[in-house]
Amino acid sequence: MNAASIVNALSNWLLRRRVFYGWWIVGASFGLAGLVSGFIFLGFTAFLVPYTESFGVGRGPVSLVFGFSSVAGVAASPLVGRFGARRVTMAGVASMGAGLCLMSLAQNLVHYGLIQLTLVTMGGFVVLFYGSSTVVNNWFDRRRGLAFGFFFTGISLGAALVFVVNFLVESLGWRDATLVIGVTTFVIGLPLASILRDRPEDFGMLPDGDPPASAPARPAGGFAEHGLTLRQAMRTSAFWTLSIGFASRNFVIAGMAAHFIPAVVDKGFSSTTGAQMLLVFAGAAFVNRLLTSYISDYVPKTKMTALMVAIGVGAFLIMMWAESIWVIVIFVLVYSLAWAGSGGGMISAIRGEFFGRANYAVISGAGNLVQAGGEVLGPAAAGILYDRTGSYTNAYFVFIGMLTLSTVALLLTRAPRARAPTV
Repeated sequence: MNAASIVNALSNWLLRRRVFYGWWIVGASFGLAGLVSGFIFLGFTAFLVPYTESFGVGRGPVSLVFGFSSVAGVAASPLVGRFGARRVTMAGVASMGAGLCLMSLAQNLVHYGLIQLTLVTMGGFVVLFYGSSTVVNNWFDRRRGLAFGFFFTGISLGAALVFVVNFLVESLGWRDATLVIGVTTFVIGLPLASILRDRPEDFGMLPDGDPPASAPARPAGGFAEHGLTLRQAMRTSAFWTLSIGFASRNFVIAGMAAHFIPAVVDKGFSSTTGAQMLLVFAGAAFVNRLLTSYISDYVPKTKMTALMVAIGVGAFLIMMWAESIWVIVIFVLVYSLAWAGSGGGMISAIRGEFFGRANYAVISGAGNLVQAGGEVLGPAAAGILYDRTGSYTNAYFVFIGMLTLSTVALLLTRAPRARAPTV
Protein backbone atom coordinates (compact mmCIF):
# COMPACT_ATOMS: atom_id res chain seq x y z
CA MET A 1 0.00 0.00 0.00
CA ASN A 2 1.47 3.35 -1.04
CA ALA A 3 1.28 6.68 0.80
CA ALA A 4 -1.67 7.97 -1.28
CA SER A 5 -3.72 4.87 -0.49
CA ILE A 6 -2.98 5.23 3.21
CA VAL A 7 -4.07 8.88 3.24
CA ASN A 8 -7.26 8.09 1.29
CA ALA A 9 -8.10 5.27 3.68
CA LEU A 10 -7.56 7.62 6.63
CA SER A 11 -9.78 10.26 5.02
CA ASN A 12 -12.56 7.73 4.41
CA TRP A 13 -12.31 6.60 8.04
CA LEU A 14 -12.54 10.20 9.28
CA LEU A 15 -15.62 10.78 7.12
CA ARG A 16 -17.40 8.09 9.11
CA ARG A 17 -16.51 9.59 12.50
CA ARG A 18 -18.96 11.63 14.60
CA VAL A 19 -16.71 14.69 14.42
CA PHE A 20 -17.80 16.84 11.45
CA TYR A 21 -15.30 16.22 8.64
CA GLY A 22 -15.06 19.95 7.97
CA TRP A 23 -12.98 20.30 11.13
CA TRP A 24 -10.51 17.68 9.85
CA ILE A 25 -10.24 19.77 6.70
CA VAL A 26 -9.57 22.84 8.84
CA GLY A 27 -6.82 20.90 10.62
CA ALA A 28 -5.17 19.88 7.36
CA SER A 29 -5.49 23.45 6.06
CA PHE A 30 -3.89 24.68 9.29
CA GLY A 31 -0.83 22.55 8.52
CA LEU A 32 -0.70 23.74 4.91
CA ALA A 33 -0.91 27.36 6.04
CA GLY A 34 2.03 26.74 8.35
CA LEU A 35 4.15 25.34 5.54
CA VAL A 36 3.31 28.15 3.13
CA SER A 37 3.91 30.96 5.61
CA GLY A 38 6.96 29.42 7.30
CA PHE A 39 8.74 28.39 4.11
CA ILE A 40 7.64 31.17 1.74
CA PHE A 41 5.74 34.24 2.93
CA LEU A 42 7.22 34.82 6.39
CA GLY A 43 10.23 32.61 5.70
CA PHE A 44 11.44 35.00 3.01
CA THR A 45 12.79 37.31 5.71
CA ALA A 46 15.46 34.72 6.60
CA PHE A 47 16.66 34.64 2.99
CA LEU A 48 16.56 38.36 2.15
CA VAL A 49 20.11 39.27 3.18
CA PRO A 50 21.69 36.00 1.90
CA TYR A 51 19.98 36.56 -1.48
CA THR A 52 21.30 40.11 -1.77
CA GLU A 53 24.82 39.02 -0.88
CA SER A 54 24.78 36.03 -3.22
CA PHE A 55 23.24 37.83 -6.20
CA GLY A 56 25.11 41.10 -5.68
CA VAL A 57 22.00 43.34 -5.58
CA GLY A 58 20.24 45.56 -3.04
CA ARG A 59 17.28 44.68 -0.87
CA GLY A 60 14.95 46.68 -3.11
CA PRO A 61 15.21 44.50 -6.27
CA VAL A 62 14.97 41.22 -4.35
CA SER A 63 11.97 42.50 -2.39
CA LEU A 64 10.30 43.74 -5.58
CA VAL A 65 10.47 40.28 -7.14
CA PHE A 66 9.05 38.80 -3.95
CA GLY A 67 6.22 41.32 -4.04
CA PHE A 68 5.38 40.66 -7.70
CA SER A 69 5.12 36.96 -6.97
CA SER A 70 1.80 37.63 -5.24
CA VAL A 71 0.31 38.38 -8.67
CA ALA A 72 1.30 35.00 -10.06
CA GLY A 73 -1.18 32.97 -8.03
CA VAL A 74 -4.15 34.97 -9.29
CA ALA A 75 -3.79 33.34 -12.71
CA ALA A 76 -4.52 29.95 -11.17
CA SER A 77 -7.76 30.93 -9.40
CA PRO A 78 -10.05 29.90 -12.34
CA LEU A 79 -8.54 26.41 -12.25
CA VAL A 80 -10.40 25.68 -9.02
CA GLY A 81 -13.73 25.74 -10.83
CA ARG A 82 -12.45 23.48 -13.59
CA PHE A 83 -10.41 20.88 -11.71
CA GLY A 84 -11.64 21.17 -8.13
CA ALA A 85 -10.05 22.77 -5.09
CA ARG A 86 -8.48 19.56 -3.77
CA ARG A 87 -6.58 18.79 -6.99
CA VAL A 88 -5.49 22.39 -7.39
CA THR A 89 -4.20 22.42 -3.79
CA MET A 90 -2.14 19.28 -4.39
CA ALA A 91 -0.70 20.79 -7.56
CA GLY A 92 0.16 23.93 -5.58
CA VAL A 93 2.04 21.90 -2.97
CA ALA A 94 4.00 20.11 -5.72
CA SER A 95 4.82 23.46 -7.33
CA MET A 96 6.11 24.82 -4.02
CA GLY A 97 8.27 21.79 -3.32
CA ALA A 98 9.77 21.67 -6.82
CA GLY A 99 10.42 25.40 -6.83
CA LEU A 100 12.19 25.37 -3.47
CA CYS A 101 14.41 22.49 -4.58
CA LEU A 102 15.29 24.33 -7.80
CA MET A 103 15.93 27.57 -5.90
CA SER A 104 19.04 25.99 -4.42
CA LEU A 105 20.56 26.16 -7.93
CA ALA A 106 19.76 29.85 -8.61
CA GLN A 107 22.86 31.82 -9.61
CA ASN A 108 21.50 35.34 -10.09
CA LEU A 109 18.47 37.59 -9.68
CA VAL A 110 16.93 36.42 -12.97
CA HIS A 111 17.08 32.75 -11.95
CA TYR A 112 15.63 33.64 -8.55
CA GLY A 113 12.81 35.67 -10.10
CA LEU A 114 11.77 32.99 -12.59
CA ILE A 115 11.67 30.25 -9.97
CA GLN A 116 9.98 32.43 -7.37
CA LEU A 117 7.29 33.72 -9.74
CA THR A 118 6.42 30.56 -11.66
CA LEU A 119 6.78 27.86 -9.00
CA VAL A 120 7.39 28.83 -5.40
CA THR A 121 4.96 31.63 -4.65
CA MET A 122 2.55 30.59 -7.39
CA GLY A 123 2.16 27.31 -5.55
CA GLY A 124 1.94 28.98 -2.16
CA PHE A 125 -0.86 31.33 -3.20
CA VAL A 126 -2.76 28.50 -4.84
CA VAL A 127 -2.57 26.39 -1.68
CA LEU A 128 -3.43 29.12 0.79
CA PHE A 129 -5.85 31.49 -0.93
CA TYR A 130 -7.58 29.47 -3.66
CA GLY A 131 -7.41 25.74 -3.02
CA SER A 132 -7.75 25.16 0.71
CA SER A 133 -9.62 28.46 1.27
CA THR A 134 -12.28 27.41 -1.21
CA VAL A 135 -12.67 24.05 0.52
CA VAL A 136 -13.04 25.62 3.97
CA ASN A 137 -15.54 28.15 2.60
CA ASN A 138 -17.57 25.30 1.09
CA TRP A 139 -17.74 23.34 4.35
CA PHE A 140 -18.79 26.19 6.68
CA ASP A 141 -21.43 28.93 6.79
CA ARG A 142 -22.51 30.00 10.30
CA ARG A 143 -19.09 29.07 11.75
CA ARG A 144 -17.15 30.45 8.81
CA GLY A 145 -15.25 33.03 10.88
CA LEU A 146 -14.10 30.47 13.46
CA ALA A 147 -13.20 27.92 10.77
CA PHE A 148 -11.09 30.41 8.83
CA GLY A 149 -9.59 31.59 12.09
CA PHE A 150 -8.35 28.10 12.99
CA PHE A 151 -7.18 27.60 9.40
CA PHE A 152 -5.17 30.81 9.21
CA THR A 153 -3.78 30.32 12.70
CA GLY A 154 -1.47 27.98 10.85
CA ILE A 155 0.30 31.11 9.63
CA SER A 156 1.32 31.65 13.25
CA LEU A 157 2.84 28.17 13.16
CA GLY A 158 4.70 29.40 10.08
CA ALA A 159 6.10 32.33 12.06
CA ALA A 160 7.53 29.80 14.51
CA LEU A 161 8.94 27.74 11.63
CA VAL A 162 10.90 30.80 10.48
CA PHE A 163 13.12 30.25 13.52
CA VAL A 164 13.93 26.79 12.15
CA VAL A 165 14.41 28.17 8.64
CA ASN A 166 16.79 30.85 9.92
CA PHE A 167 18.73 28.16 11.81
CA LEU A 168 19.01 26.08 8.64
CA VAL A 169 20.20 29.10 6.63
CA GLU A 170 22.87 29.95 9.20
CA SER A 171 23.94 26.30 9.66
CA LEU A 172 23.78 24.94 6.11
CA GLY A 173 23.82 28.04 3.92
CA TRP A 174 20.77 29.26 2.02
CA ARG A 175 21.14 26.81 -0.88
CA ASP A 176 21.10 23.64 1.19
CA ALA A 177 18.41 25.15 3.41
CA THR A 178 16.03 25.64 0.47
CA LEU A 179 16.67 22.07 -0.66
CA VAL A 180 15.80 20.73 2.80
CA ILE A 181 12.58 22.70 3.09
CA GLY A 182 11.64 21.81 -0.50
CA VAL A 183 11.81 18.09 0.27
CA THR A 184 9.95 18.71 3.54
CA THR A 185 7.17 20.43 1.60
CA PHE A 186 6.61 17.28 -0.48
CA VAL A 187 6.76 14.92 2.49
CA ILE A 188 4.34 16.87 4.71
CA GLY A 189 2.31 18.95 2.28
CA LEU A 190 1.01 16.28 -0.11
CA PRO A 191 -0.54 14.05 2.60
CA LEU A 192 -2.20 17.11 4.18
CA ALA A 193 -3.63 18.24 0.83
CA SER A 194 -4.96 14.71 0.23
CA ILE A 195 -7.26 15.05 3.25
CA LEU A 196 -9.22 17.90 1.61
CA ARG A 197 -12.59 17.23 0.00
CA ASP A 198 -14.27 19.81 -2.23
CA ARG A 199 -17.84 19.94 -0.89
CA PRO A 200 -19.84 18.39 1.95
CA GLU A 201 -22.78 17.70 -0.40
CA ASP A 202 -20.63 15.13 -2.21
CA PHE A 203 -20.77 13.02 0.97
CA GLY A 204 -24.40 13.59 1.93
CA MET A 205 -23.56 16.41 4.34
CA LEU A 206 -24.31 20.12 4.64
CA PRO A 207 -22.02 22.98 5.76
CA ASP A 208 -21.41 23.22 9.52
CA GLY A 209 -22.51 19.59 9.86
CA ASP A 210 -26.21 20.51 9.71
CA PRO A 211 -28.64 17.62 9.14
CA PRO A 212 -30.00 17.25 5.58
CA ALA A 213 -33.51 18.00 6.87
CA SER A 214 -32.48 21.66 7.20
CA ALA A 215 -31.87 21.96 3.44
CA PRO A 216 -35.25 23.54 2.57
CA ALA A 217 -34.46 26.51 4.82
CA ARG A 218 -31.33 27.29 2.86
CA PRO A 219 -31.13 30.17 0.33
CA ALA A 220 -32.88 29.82 -3.03
CA GLY A 221 -30.95 28.21 -5.82
CA GLY A 222 -29.51 25.43 -3.66
CA PHE A 223 -27.25 25.94 -0.69
CA ALA A 224 -24.28 24.41 -2.48
CA GLU A 225 -24.31 26.87 -5.35
CA HIS A 226 -25.79 30.15 -4.08
CA GLY A 227 -23.71 33.27 -4.41
CA LEU A 228 -22.81 36.15 -6.66
CA THR A 229 -21.10 35.81 -9.99
CA LEU A 230 -17.79 37.61 -10.49
CA ARG A 231 -19.52 40.33 -12.50
CA GLN A 232 -22.18 40.81 -9.83
CA ALA A 233 -19.54 40.98 -7.09
CA MET A 234 -17.46 43.55 -8.95
CA ARG A 235 -20.53 45.76 -9.33
CA THR A 236 -20.86 46.10 -5.54
CA SER A 237 -19.09 48.82 -3.58
CA ALA A 238 -18.13 46.16 -1.01
CA PHE A 239 -15.82 44.42 -3.49
CA TRP A 240 -13.84 47.62 -4.09
CA THR A 241 -13.69 49.00 -0.56
CA LEU A 242 -12.63 45.57 0.72
CA SER A 243 -9.99 45.24 -1.99
CA ILE A 244 -8.60 48.75 -1.40
CA GLY A 245 -8.68 48.29 2.36
CA PHE A 246 -6.78 45.01 2.23
CA ALA A 247 -4.41 46.25 -0.49
CA SER A 248 -3.35 49.05 1.85
CA ARG A 249 -3.14 46.67 4.78
CA ASN A 250 -1.16 44.10 2.79
CA PHE A 251 1.29 46.79 1.67
CA VAL A 252 2.36 46.91 5.30
CA ILE A 253 2.01 43.22 6.11
CA ALA A 254 4.03 42.10 3.08
CA GLY A 255 6.59 44.84 3.63
CA MET A 256 7.14 43.92 7.27
CA ALA A 257 7.09 40.19 6.56
CA ALA A 258 9.92 40.56 4.06
CA HIS A 259 11.99 42.81 6.32
CA PHE A 260 11.15 41.60 9.83
CA ILE A 261 14.51 40.09 10.76
CA PRO A 262 16.53 42.83 8.98
CA ALA A 263 14.41 45.44 10.83
CA VAL A 264 15.40 43.94 14.18
CA VAL A 265 19.02 43.81 13.03
CA ASP A 266 18.68 47.51 12.08
CA LYS A 267 17.99 48.20 15.77
CA GLY A 268 21.38 46.73 16.70
CA PHE A 269 20.50 43.11 17.39
CA SER A 270 21.46 39.83 15.69
CA SER A 271 19.50 37.89 13.11
CA THR A 272 19.05 35.16 15.73
CA THR A 273 17.35 37.71 17.98
CA GLY A 274 15.14 38.65 15.05
CA ALA A 275 14.14 35.00 14.62
CA GLN A 276 13.46 34.77 18.35
CA MET A 277 11.17 37.79 18.08
CA LEU A 278 9.27 35.89 15.40
CA LEU A 279 8.75 33.09 17.92
CA VAL A 280 7.24 35.58 20.35
CA PHE A 281 5.18 36.96 17.48
CA ALA A 282 3.97 33.47 16.55
CA GLY A 283 2.82 32.65 20.07
CA ALA A 284 0.97 35.93 20.51
CA ALA A 285 -0.57 35.78 17.03
CA PHE A 286 -1.81 32.23 17.65
CA VAL A 287 -3.86 33.35 20.66
CA ASN A 288 -4.94 36.63 19.07
CA ARG A 289 -6.19 35.00 15.87
CA LEU A 290 -8.26 32.39 17.69
CA LEU A 291 -9.79 35.04 19.93
CA THR A 292 -10.62 37.50 17.16
CA SER A 293 -11.93 34.81 14.80
CA TYR A 294 -14.28 33.49 17.48
CA ILE A 295 -15.60 36.99 18.16
CA SER A 296 -15.95 37.70 14.43
CA ASP A 297 -18.91 35.31 14.13
CA TYR A 298 -20.88 37.55 16.50
CA VAL A 299 -19.92 41.09 15.41
CA PRO A 300 -19.56 42.85 12.03
CA LYS A 301 -16.33 41.46 10.57
CA THR A 302 -15.40 44.60 8.63
CA LYS A 303 -15.67 46.84 11.70
CA MET A 304 -13.61 44.45 13.77
CA THR A 305 -10.98 44.24 11.05
CA ALA A 306 -10.81 48.05 10.85
CA LEU A 307 -10.14 48.19 14.60
CA MET A 308 -7.34 45.66 14.34
CA VAL A 309 -5.73 47.56 11.45
CA ALA A 310 -5.88 50.78 13.46
CA ILE A 311 -4.03 49.06 16.30
CA GLY A 312 -1.20 48.49 13.80
CA VAL A 313 -0.63 52.26 13.63
CA GLY A 314 0.23 52.23 17.32
CA ALA A 315 2.56 49.28 16.81
CA PHE A 316 4.72 51.13 14.27
CA LEU A 317 4.81 54.26 16.43
CA ILE A 318 6.35 52.02 19.08
CA MET A 319 8.83 50.45 16.64
CA MET A 320 10.02 53.83 15.37
CA TRP A 321 11.38 54.72 18.80
CA ALA A 322 12.38 51.24 19.96
CA GLU A 323 15.94 51.01 21.30
CA SER A 324 15.80 48.20 23.85
CA ILE A 325 14.80 44.61 23.31
CA TRP A 326 11.84 45.01 25.67
CA VAL A 327 10.35 47.82 23.59
CA ILE A 328 10.72 45.60 20.52
CA VAL A 329 8.86 42.86 22.42
CA ILE A 330 6.04 45.33 23.07
CA PHE A 331 5.97 46.17 19.36
CA VAL A 332 5.79 42.46 18.50
CA LEU A 333 2.88 41.87 20.89
CA VAL A 334 0.86 44.85 19.64
CA TYR A 335 1.67 44.19 16.00
CA SER A 336 0.70 40.52 16.37
CA LEU A 337 -2.79 41.60 17.49
CA ALA A 338 -3.17 43.90 14.47
CA TRP A 339 -1.74 41.27 12.10
CA ALA A 340 -3.73 38.30 13.38
CA GLY A 341 -7.00 40.16 13.89
CA SER A 342 -7.05 41.52 10.34
CA GLY A 343 -5.44 38.60 8.53
CA GLY A 344 -6.16 36.42 5.55
CA GLY A 345 -8.72 34.42 7.49
CA MET A 346 -10.78 37.57 7.99
CA ILE A 347 -10.84 38.65 4.33
CA SER A 348 -11.63 35.06 3.33
CA ALA A 349 -14.53 34.87 5.79
CA ILE A 350 -15.85 38.28 4.69
CA ARG A 351 -15.78 37.27 1.02
CA GLY A 352 -17.60 34.04 1.78
CA GLU A 353 -20.21 35.91 3.82
CA PHE A 354 -20.68 38.71 1.25
CA PHE A 355 -20.40 36.81 -2.06
CA GLY A 356 -21.27 33.16 -1.32
CA ARG A 357 -19.75 29.88 -2.41
CA ALA A 358 -20.45 29.34 -6.09
CA ASN A 359 -17.67 31.56 -7.47
CA TYR A 360 -15.58 32.04 -4.35
CA ALA A 361 -12.19 31.24 -5.91
CA VAL A 362 -12.53 33.48 -8.96
CA ILE A 363 -13.93 36.36 -6.87
CA SER A 364 -11.03 35.93 -4.46
CA GLY A 365 -8.64 35.93 -7.40
CA ALA A 366 -10.06 39.20 -8.71
CA GLY A 367 -9.89 40.77 -5.27
CA ASN A 368 -6.37 39.52 -4.72
CA LEU A 369 -5.33 41.03 -8.04
CA VAL A 370 -6.31 44.44 -6.69
CA GLN A 371 -4.64 43.68 -3.36
CA ALA A 372 -1.50 42.55 -5.16
CA GLY A 373 -0.64 46.18 -5.78
CA GLY A 374 0.02 46.56 -2.08
CA GLU A 375 1.83 43.26 -1.81
CA VAL A 376 4.10 44.18 -4.72
CA LEU A 377 4.92 47.69 -3.54
CA GLY A 378 5.21 47.12 0.22
CA PRO A 379 8.38 44.95 0.30
CA ALA A 380 9.96 46.96 -2.53
CA ALA A 381 9.25 50.32 -0.89
CA ALA A 382 10.74 49.21 2.42
CA GLY A 383 13.80 47.80 0.65
CA ILE A 384 14.35 50.90 -1.51
CA LEU A 385 13.96 53.27 1.45
CA TYR A 386 16.47 51.20 3.39
CA ASP A 387 18.92 51.15 0.48
CA ARG A 388 18.72 54.95 0.22
CA THR A 389 18.76 55.89 3.90
CA GLY A 390 20.34 52.93 5.69
CA SER A 391 17.33 52.80 8.03
CA TYR A 392 13.72 51.59 8.11
CA THR A 393 12.40 54.73 9.85
CA ASN A 394 10.92 56.28 6.68
CA ALA A 395 9.34 52.93 5.83
CA TYR A 396 7.52 53.01 9.19
CA PHE A 397 6.07 56.44 8.33
CA VAL A 398 4.77 55.04 5.03
CA PHE A 399 3.37 51.98 6.82
CA ILE A 400 1.42 54.20 9.23
CA GLY A 401 -0.10 56.12 6.33
CA MET A 402 -1.18 52.95 4.53
CA LEU A 403 -2.75 51.47 7.68
CA THR A 404 -4.73 54.67 8.15
CA LEU A 405 -6.04 54.41 4.58
CA SER A 406 -6.95 50.78 5.17
CA THR A 407 -8.89 51.62 8.33
CA VAL A 408 -10.97 54.24 6.52
CA ALA A 409 -11.75 51.93 3.57
CA LEU A 410 -12.88 49.11 5.84
CA LEU A 411 -15.10 51.43 7.88
CA LEU A 412 -16.80 52.48 4.63
CA THR A 413 -17.48 48.86 3.58
CA ARG A 414 -21.13 47.78 3.50
CA ALA A 415 -22.41 44.27 2.83
CA PRO A 416 -24.21 43.70 -0.49
CA ARG A 417 -27.98 43.99 -0.05
CA ALA A 418 -28.75 40.53 -1.40
CA ARG A 419 -26.82 37.41 -2.31
CA ALA A 420 -28.35 36.48 -5.63
CA PRO A 421 -28.38 32.85 -6.73
CA THR A 422 -26.11 31.87 -9.58
CA VAL A 423 -27.93 31.06 -12.80
